[in-house]
Amino acid sequence: EGIALGSLGLVYLRLGDYAGARGYYGHSLRILREIGDRQGEGLVLAHLGLLSHQLNDDEAAQEYSQQALLIAQDLGDRHTQGYALTLLGHALTSLDHLEEAAVAYRQALALRRELGQPNLAMEPLTGLARVFLAQGNLAQAKAQVEEILSHLESQTPSAGPGHGLDGTAEPFQVRLTCYRVLRANQDARAQEVLTTAHTLLQEQAAKIGAEELRRSFLENVAAHREILSEWANSE
Repeated sequence: EGIALGSLGLVYLRLGDYAGARGYYGHSLRILREIGDRQGEGLVLAHLGLLSHQLNDDEAAQEYSQQALLIAQDLGDRHTQGYALTLLGHALTSLDHLEEAAVAYRQALALRRELGQPNLAMEPLTGLARVFLAQGNLAQAKAQVEEILSHLESQTPSAGPGHGLDGTAEPFQVRLTCYRVLRANQDARAQEVLTTAHTLLQEQAAKIGAEELRRSFLENVAAHREILSEWANSE
């Protein structure tokens, strides 16, 4: 039951229904703590870190991510460590602790590479690109993006709907960051990246049958909303 509730929380989080996600995660966390499932607890805490980040409550996001990281380190759960470190990087970036964020992202990236998870490595790489962009270091930001684009170009559609980003928490944030870094560098590929992101976003939205949930997916999730805005402004 705890796992099922946590999975429902993730579905609602992806759809941008943050109130629903919070309710399911809270119920899941209570059950997992009651039965002593620390690995499950750590994962739900990490998801709550992402939820708080999406809600712009980055102090809470930092706290949840640190709690998740401590549990994962204690259990030797390296997969959740990588996730928690990435989310910690997101919170620290939003709180303007850029050097600390870069450290968290680099640790997450090293773990993903050691675990042979190139798809999941794209998120800490994206985080580093955002840090460098915020610092005005366009060359370093572009270096991260070149690695991401190289990975995406090496994938084929048969690899799945994420086209090389399967399993990532925020695949459209990856593409949005690539676009923004390329645009800042006045790279002609920026529009192509934005077009691909917009097309994939609309394809996924079209699979959501309920209009209210489809609108939530497009309008409530920050990266999705920003892709639509960038696309509208580029036409």
